[in-house]
Amino acid sequence: MKSCCRRKSSTSSTRTANHVNLIVIDKQPQLQWLDIDQAIAHCARGASVWPWASTDHGGEPNVVLAAAGDIPTLEVVAAAWWLRQHAPELRVRVVNVVDLTTLFPPEVHPHGMDQAAFVDMFTRSVDVVFAFHGYFDSRPRQREAFEASRGDGSLYRSVVSPR
Repeated sequence: MKSCCRRKSSTSSTRTANHVNLIVIDKQPQLQWLDIDQAIAHCARGASVWPWASTDHGGEPNVVLAAAGDIPTLEVVAAAWWLRQHAPELRVRVVNVVDLTTLFPPEVHPHGMDQAAFVDMFTRSVDVVFAFHGYFDSRPRQREAFEASRGDGSLYRSVVSPR
């Protein structure tokens, strides 16, 4: 997690009551993708499009590269940069997720985003490459819940996790 997001998450967690808060971090220096104000807004949303790393200019992308976690984020930002250099005509949207529960609808989890916000971020028909720590295939109940909670499955396209 980025340092500014780490600070925001730890501040939010220490102010809650009757919740179990889990923050997973390392102790190594990390790149700072956002300033503190951007990090606060990003953490409050749980996920956001990073226009500075994207090449879709707010329009419909050809692909969405999404990440959760420090190393997957670094890899996705590097992939977006590589695509910008080698396939400049490709419209890439970069999405960063700091709270995986935001991917569920609000009726499944209180942090979830509504369908319109989900579609605005991930689109309705474009392939999504999602990098995160872990193996989605090893979590069939979470995957099934995610697929079922997003309607007919048309919004769930592809998940790639580093192994």
